[in-house]
Amino acid sequence: MLEVSCRILMPGMMLAKSVHSSAGILLLKEGEMIQPHTLDQLKAHEIEKIYIKWPESGLQKDISVVKDETRQKAMIFVEETLKSAYHSQLLELEQLRRQVDILLQEILSHDNVLVSLTSLRAIDDYTFGHSVNVCVLSLIVGITLEMSPEDLRILGMGAMVHDIGKLFVNQELLQKPKALNASEYAEMKMHATLGVAVIGNEQVDERILEIIRYHHEWYNGSGYPDGLVGDEIPLMARIVAICDVYDALTSDRVYKEKISAQEALEYLICMGDRQFDFQLLRQFLKYIRVYAVGMVVRLTTGEQASVLSNNPHWPTRPVVQVTTDAAGNSVQEYRVIDLSRKLGIDII
Repeated sequence: MLEVSCRILMPGMMLAKSVHSSAGILLLKEGEMIQPHTLDQLKAHEIEKIYIKWPESGLQKDISVVKDETRQKAMIFVEETLKSAYHSQLLELEQLRRQVDILLQEILSHDNVLVSLTSLRAIDDYTFGHSVNVCVLSLIVGITLEMSPEDLRILGMGAMVHDIGKLFVNQELLQKPKALNASEYAEMKMHATLGVAVIGNEQVDERILEIIRYHHEWYNGSGYPDGLVGDEIPLMARIVAICDVYDALTSDRVYKEKISAQEALEYLICMGDRQFDFQLLRQFLKYIRVYAVGMVVRLTTGEQASVLSNNPHWPTRPVVQVTTDAAGNSVQEYRVIDLSRKLGIDII
């Protein structure tokens, strides 16, 4: 069960608790599925938050939308590029553009872009693997927003070097196995402005610099370095902010072990109307699968089923194959159900 803001509800989510009006009138029953008209009903009654059912497990973590070989080459490229930028204080823009194009072409080669994130990384290559993951995720969001090819390149380039400023802060802070104290955290926050100060010049697209500077701004104005609010934060920086937090939470870091992708999505949803642009967050959630292929689930019919595939535009309602009946007996003939088309059947 998860409490979420009604502003980021998506069709297909299921109520975990009944919803009543301020006068105590029952509006929606526990177990009802959120549908488009439900959103209007909640808005009319000024209901701000509700509880939804949320799967206990099933999310995986692997960037299957790009080949392992491509990803490894991209990680090596990022490492070399960042180290070169550290020494020369210049960004190799043309090489960066070519690397983003390689990732972009591979992503676009898929008919249905649906991401599940699973490769484990060593802590010492976190920065480089994280940079590639954030780039891939940001490109996917940009594609769903129908950005132009040139805008996608700029988005990918900015995402790939969004943390370049960390090269110019005390490296002992990056390796500290405990939480930073107030003064250390203040120094760490400087990476957002340091990156721009060091590599910013007339040759670097302003939007790349905006991503570097503003990817830690919060939608409600409580982020850093400038406390921007809402749409004051550039669009590309808002996209990278979501992807940055998701990948960071689901990766092992020196000072904190990763959490499950399940828990990370719960965090994003709960923070959707504070830390992030909730409209962009909804786009992001559409392309992160909730149920792993092969996962065994139980349906509201009492039957047991195996997940065959995911629906990119409705991640909470995959295509399943029934394997046992309500009594637990194996079925003679497997039945395939697309839950996005069978709205009366849900996953418990």
